[in-house]
Amino acid sequence: LATRTAPVTRRIAALLEQGVALHRQGRIGDAARQYRQILDLDAAHFDALHLLGVVHLQAGDPGAALALLEQAARLRPQNADVLVNFGNALRESGRPQRALAALDRALHLKPDAPQAHYNRALALQQLGDIDTALEAYERAIALQPRYLEAVFNRGVALQEARRYAEAEQAFGRALELDPNCPYAAGKRCYTRLMACDWRHFEADRDHLVAAVKAGFRVCDPFSLAGISDDPEAQLRCAQTYAADRFPTASNPLWTGERYRHERIRIAYVSADFHDHPSAYLAAGLFERHDRDRFEVSAIALGPSRSGAMRARLTTAFEHFVEAGDRSARDIARLIRDREIDIAVDLMGYTRGSLPEIFALRPAPVQVAFLGQPTTTGAPHIDYLVADPVVVPEQARRYFSEQLIYLPDSYLVSDDTRARPDAPLSRTDQGLPEKGLVFCCFNNHYKITPQIFAIWMRLLHAVPDSVLWLLADHPQVIANLEAAARAQGVNPSRLVFAPRVGDNREHLGRQRLADLFLDTLPYNAHTTANEALWMGLPLLTCPGETFASRVAASQLCALGMPELVAADLGAYENMALALARDRDRLQALRARLAEPRGPRPPFATDRYRRHLEQAFATLWQISQCGAAPRSFSVWAPD
Repeated sequence: LATRTAPVTRRIAALLEQGVALHRQGRIGDAARQYRQILDLDAAHFDALHLLGVVHLQAGDPGAALALLEQAARLRPQNADVLVNFGNALRESGRPQRALAALDRALHLKPDAPQAHYNRALALQQLGDIDTALEAYERAIALQPRYLEAVFNRGVALQEARRYAEAEQAFGRALELDPNCPYAAGKRCYTRLMACDWRHFEADRDHLVAAVKAGFRVCDPFSLAGISDDPEAQLRCAQTYAADRFPTASNPLWTGERYRHERIRIAYVSADFHDHPSAYLAAGLFERHDRDRFEVSAIALGPSRSGAMRARLTTAFEHFVEAGDRSARDIARLIRDREIDIAVDLMGYTRGSLPEIFALRPAPVQVAFLGQPTTTGAPHIDYLVADPVVVPEQARRYFSEQLIYLPDSYLVSDDTRARPDAPLSRTDQGLPEKGLVFCCFNNHYKITPQIFAIWMRLLHAVPDSVLWLLADHPQVIANLEAAARAQGVNPSRLVFAPRVGDNREHLGRQRLADLFLDTLPYNAHTTANEALWMGLPLLTCPGETFASRVAASQLCALGMPELVAADLGAYENMALALARDRDRLQALRARLAEPRGPRPPFATDRYRRHLEQAFATLWQISQCGAAPRSFSVWAPD
């Protein structure tokens, strides 16, 4: 390197001192300008390269950080701190395997660096190696017991590992370290729900609702959907979460250009293009899109998958892009470079999603669809696909998006699914041969103490009945049995169905039940679709939010609104009346089995035409330069 003159050296030292001071104040834009001035004077200045890379990481641009940190790491390969930040940039750029290599080098140099262990845990978690990730989190916490981020994310990993008691303790510890730890209170409550531990439910719910309405970062939107039926709370929660975690980019990738393609270009973005409920629902839709009018792509997030559903979906789209090794910014740039007209987020804030893609505004029109039954609260999401049942007119004010009202049910369904006809016996499933089988195959977190109390009263009132639940976790089973015992019901009357890997087997066993009892405030969605498809009558009670009205939407589309109760009192009375009237139950089953051809909500091609009509309408609105607006899709006879 050329020798610098003394004035240049002093100038660089002054700029570095100013940059570091600004950086510590959180003024990262001003700090970046100082670091760039240093690099103009000395392109190989280690501190400027390193710190400017850190600025880009903090600004959510790991791609820009990567080049700077890689250059810094080459200059000082024995510097553990730069290797930790380089590993972070690799991980956030969608390269967790390479990130592990950098972090392992950092730990070789500095074995007791808690940040290196913490970031290694994040990379391992991204790769799906939860057990090893937990070991890394625990090492980081052992070295730095008050390491809040490590404590919180260990809780997230424990929740993913279904170690609910430990996850609850981890989120409790995070709240001990910081009573205002963002989202920890909501995570703790949701973890308790996942374990069917209701000891603190009412207090948790009331606290969270009050806090989110006051604008505090206490709960994520997906968790709140299962906790509260308050639509105002859900809107405020989503707005706070979106602004905090995924703020709209100040420099969007799409800046108003009008594309002139022969076909409308649609990109569906999801990490669930595999053996997942959303895939089972939407596979037929993807296959049937009108290729003369639409050019349809899939942007597959997360690790590459195998299996029959992945193979099916790979051929369902005109373009199937494996994007699991790319950062959110790179994926957004890909959408922009392909001149996608309509980008469809199939996930919202569910596990594996990358909402930051949409925050970068890569497409003229951005739509939330299917994955999360709440508002996103994000100003960069223009539309949400709904129907008049899930979002009645009086509830529109609780959505930040404009609404696309489909005429039947917003929930897509695949009418090519087989109805397994292999005979199954109740005995094989642990059910009594005689007597009535109430059933609920919803996930555990959807069961609340109020709903469970109704179910127990029904078991008391129908002596020969059992309740068939989906449960394969010892803590869940123990908590539900204890709750039954506390309400005077013999726990043997709860029958637990194990999860099965074959969806056909899961569909087939539903024929053995007599009546599906839905949950509130988060009711059956895909699960209701499957039950009704298999001819199992379902009773629901809609609430005040989208998540609480999806089963009602499907029943109304099916022409069976009599199975939608006005309130929980009516729900209990209707369930009891049906349980005592086997002829009526049989008549309902016969109606569900009527061979009238594809009908809503199972008419995939009818649904496809309606959704394509919606896409054409919102594309036309965009092409005219008009602001997004809500509209209804007309349903021809």
